[in-house]
Amino acid sequence: MSLRKSARNTHSPQHTPSLKLQSKGDSKGVNSPTTVCLLERLEAKLEASIENIIMKIKESEERVMEKIGEISAEITNLKSAMKAVDVRVSALESLRYESNDQNKEVITLCQQVDELENALVATDVIIYGVPLIAEENLTSLFSKLCTSINLTPLPARSTFRLRKNNSNKKPSPIIVKLNSSYDRSLLFKAIAGFFKANRTSLTLRDIGLNGDEKIYVHECLTNKNRELIQIATRLKRQKLLASAFSIRGQIYVRKHLNSEATKVLDCESVERIAAAS
Repeated sequence: MSLRKSARNTHSPQHTPSLKLQSKGDSKGVNSPTTVCLLERLEAKLEASIENIIMKIKESEERVMEKIGEISAEITNLKSAMKAVDVRVSALESLRYESNDQNKEVITLCQQVDELENALVATDVIIYGVPLIAEENLTSLFSKLCTSINLTPLPARSTFRLRKNNSNKKPSPIIVKLNSSYDRSLLFKAIAGFFKANRTSLTLRDIGLNGDEKIYVHECLTNKNRELIQIATRLKRQKLLASAFSIRGQIYVRKHLNSEATKVLDCESVERIAAAS
């Protein structure tokens, strides 16, 4: 019963007039001059703020558009630069291909030059260790050499000594130019047979001179192959190669005594074989 009475009291007519009076008071406050003045001021400030915001938005839009224009210009410049780079890259690739072709041509020409130079000395032998004597007959000395190795004396187109190197106390070597590379092969075959039969090297006595000093007979080599054999011989002394020798003017090396002989064409090849395990 108490709850129902309280509920009824909340909706009783005594509370309604107070609400109406409050609403009347509120309406009079809103329409008062002070309130109207405040509202006008707020409205003016609001409009000014809105105009300021709009102006800032426009300025921001202008800056953004200006920046977009600058970026577009940069993009255009970058595209132009990329095109220029592409053109240069294409030109460089063309040059690289041309350079590769030229390098191949140069390599081919160098090989042809090597073959020609090797052909020029293909019949020649060089003899080291023969001292210079007065009125020497080099052709006769070579004939005695052939006889001592059981070989019929080979005809020589010419025999001569190389120019003396003042810094070298050793006698200048003798060059013998034979008629053919076949004759040179016969000579070295006979020398190999002499070594095998006597287990000794050729000496001055084998060419009719006094003394037991050794003499050495080798193939004449081109400047390039002479440099290769010198490098290979130095590496052999350092025990990095087992052997180094020439056959028909070409240089061969062995890494180990039982390994297969390898033909070398440049210094890098010799050093690479020597450095291998």
